[in-house]
Amino acid sequence: MDRRQRQQHVVAVPLPAQGHLNPLMRFCKLLAAQGFLVTFVNIDPIHHRIDEVRNGGVADADADMDGAHDCIRCDHIPIDSLNLANDFRVSFEAFFEAQNSIAPHLEALLSRLNRLGPPVTCLMSDIGMTLPTQNVADKFNIPRIVFYPNSASLQLFVSYVIQGRRTSAKQVLEGLKRSKTEAFCDGSTLPGLPALLNTDLPDFAHVVDDNVFMWRFISQTWQQSESFAHAMVINSFEELEAPTFKALSEGFRLPVYGIGPLVEPLGKETSLWKEDEGCIAWLDKQPSLSVLYISFGSITILSQSQFDEIMAALIASAQRFLWVFRPDLVKGVTSNSGSSAFDVIMDQCNGRGCVVEWAPQLRVLAHPSVGGFLTHCGWNSVLEAIAHGMPMLCWPYFSDQTLDAKYVVEEWKIGLQLNEASNGLVERGEIEKVMKALMEGNEGRTLRENVSRLKEMSYKHQSNSFMKFG
Repeated sequence: MDRRQRQQHVVAVPLPAQGHLNPLMRFCKLLAAQGFLVTFVNIDPIHHRIDEVRNGGVADADADMDGAHDCIRCDHIPIDSLNLANDFRVSFEAFFEAQNSIAPHLEALLSRLNRLGPPVTCLMSDIGMTLPTQNVADKFNIPRIVFYPNSASLQLFVSYVIQGRRTSAKQVLEGLKRSKTEAFCDGSTLPGLPALLNTDLPDFAHVVDDNVFMWRFISQTWQQSESFAHAMVINSFEELEAPTFKALSEGFRLPVYGIGPLVEPLGKETSLWKEDEGCIAWLDKQPSLSVLYISFGSITILSQSQFDEIMAALIASAQRFLWVFRPDLVKGVTSNSGSSAFDVIMDQCNGRGCVVEWAPQLRVLAHPSVGGFLTHCGWNSVLEAIAHGMPMLCWPYFSDQTLDAKYVVEEWKIGLQLNEASNGLVERGEIEKVMKALMEGNEGRTLRENVSRLKEMSYKHQSNSFMKFG
């Protein structure tokens, strides 16, 4: 039997979202570097989007790194009843209702790959793609590995909620309706997790019409994975979330492996937006640790009033900044030259600011002129900040981001929280105060020292996390 007949062949299926693509691709490259054959499968609209952004063949661009180009390839399958021609970011409800349509297309792909050889020996899919992929794995009698791109702490919290152990979805939904500063649980209620306030709870209200819908979906994916999947790999590492991994190992049927942090080498990440490299030249001209990098990720939407508060703080503080300003970040305001509101504001900043629609984030975080990161606290961004020793200002928007911010600020002490006023806005005085504390004060130096220690810890774990899983 030749090598290709013996080779392990993994088919990987990501959730088609910016923060989910890169970590799974990174893990696939680690597998490929160890001799696994990997087929990375996107839905058609995402495959074509990446191809368009790269202006070339995505398969070659994604595979030719880390010595894995002979063992990783990209493919794509249709998703029915979902029109992404004009906007590839549709509602969560629309996507999750349409995702089951990929199952027959995935079956056809696996059948074709088996005919070509080597046969598929494992299906790995994002937790959010459980419903269309677990049944396919069962039909082909191959193990399915659950890829969990969020924190171990979120997975543990979800497991408590879905199992009805110590808390429930009903209690979470009720907590989300109460005062944000009210206690949800103390430090002994949910073993492996800290004391939580209602403001720390995962909240999907900004992106779905009803939190009940998301918890129903989360329950379905969790129960199916817990019952039928072979194992779960989490984009985290045990030293970062030690109590959480311990609790998961004691109360979870699935074997759980921390295989993070899955952070791409500079210039190797996949993006759904065209990155503006011009900001790097601007950063090159700024003093060391002087620039605040601002990015709210790919989903956050700000109100006009909140935008005004941020800009007033930036002007009053005289803080240098690099701001990722998506065209849809604020309704009625764009980052394009000719937008009167934005042009007036940039004039007032006197060259202290640089605005781009999308930035090469890893290169920005690694740049010596950048001294802080104002972030929505998506888990991918948190891990990238840790990997580059970057302290954070936390502005969570939805989902796991509130819990991530809790850990950044209170557990690891590598960031500061931006707090809302009673009117629901983070006001200019709060923004200016917290920016100065991070960029100019002793507190900022302490945060930088703390995150530097986590950075070293993450490097050590990257060298042995794959071997632990293997």
